[in-house]
Amino acid sequence: MSRAVFAAFERHGYTLVHTPPFERIDVLERAGNVRAEDVLQFVDADGGDVAMFRPDITPQIARLVATRLRDWPAPYRLAYEGHVIRRPRGRARRQRQIPQAGIELIGLQGPEADAEVIEIAARALRDVGLVSFVLELALVPVLRALIDRAPAEGRDELTQALARKDLPALRELTRPLGARGAQLVELAQLYGGLEILSEARRVLGREAGALAPLEALAKAAEARGLGPFLRVDLGEVRGFGYYTGPSFAVLAEGPGEPIGGGGRYDELLGRFGRGLPGAGFALDLDHLAWALRERVGTRHAPSAIDLAIRAEDGVRLAASLRAAGLRVAELPGDAGCQDPRAWARAWSVPWLLETGPFGHRFVEVASERVLLSGRTVPRDLAARVQRCLEAQKERSRWE
Repeated sequence: MSRAVFAAFERHGYTLVHTPPFERIDVLERAGNVRAEDVLQFVDADGGDVAMFRPDITPQIARLVATRLRDWPAPYRLAYEGHVIRRPRGRARRQRQIPQAGIELIGLQGPEADAEVIEIAARALRDVGLVSFVLELALVPVLRALIDRAPAEGRDELTQALARKDLPALRELTRPLGARGAQLVELAQLYGGLEILSEARRVLGREAGALAPLEALAKAAEARGLGPFLRVDLGEVRGFGYYTGPSFAVLAEGPGEPIGGGGRYDELLGRFGRGLPGAGFALDLDHLAWALRERVGTRHAPSAIDLAIRAEDGVRLAASLRAAGLRVAELPGDAGCQDPRAWARAWSVPWLLETGPFGHRFVEVASERVLLSGRTVPRDLAARVQRCLEAQKERSRWE
């Protein structure tokens, strides 16, 4: 799954970078979206600095661009994979260690850059086999502008009510705000297709121009064929102190929480001394695997093995098959694997190749069908195996 995700990143010109699993606390605090209660901290015994296991990789990418890559020309198209550590929250979060894969597009701004990020997210999901999902668009700055007009002591409570979609509490908290409070309550209830953007314009009235970045992104995303996947939630506050423009969450059946998300964060690089615009997203690979299991109804992911072989001269044959580009596992009977078909079935290996005095035959593991010819075996697989067998036979004859 991870390889398929990264193949999608690479096809769009993104380069893989690696960052350390822990970071100085001041680096991560600059991002503005790290809460102390969500992270695991420790004191560096050598220098006495307070550090934390990273809860987010994007600030590390920002630091990298502002320091080591400062002399490289923008735009930066960077991809990453790694684990972040967060305290468990919600029914989908069963562990603290979360595997992530994502991209950052730094140095470009505008709807086409935002649409590129969303298109890559959709492409990666489809490449791993997830065909039913939602790209939920939001525009946090519109809500933030309204909330900032409330008394400072009540803003946190107001934001939490929005996050919970608690309309009774929201109506009560916004009552002192008059017309501004009514706008906030109406926006919190605007969810649906792109058509709700016209309703949002009515709600905002003279301030409807604030919706322009989201409208432009929706248009650019539709032009890239993403229209059927798009929804809008104008009451979403995820990334409240972080996103400066349109943001999005990826939703699918299964986890009950987003399987990924991202957006525009034009202020982050400036906190590291280099004021460049940026946008990106990350996928939670655990949640993505959950969504895939929900779709296909199995607890196993596809195997990383193309073929298992049970052969008299398995070592040499396996080497030839690997040289031909196949991912091969050897199953020698005298080394503990007495039932190769059961092993291949348990590990979701699609094909087993058995060779011996009878010649060679393919076993389709899922159905237990024994195929003596290559006509019903995938043509490329059968052809490569046949070439390797013939080459091995020729070597044996000369020897």
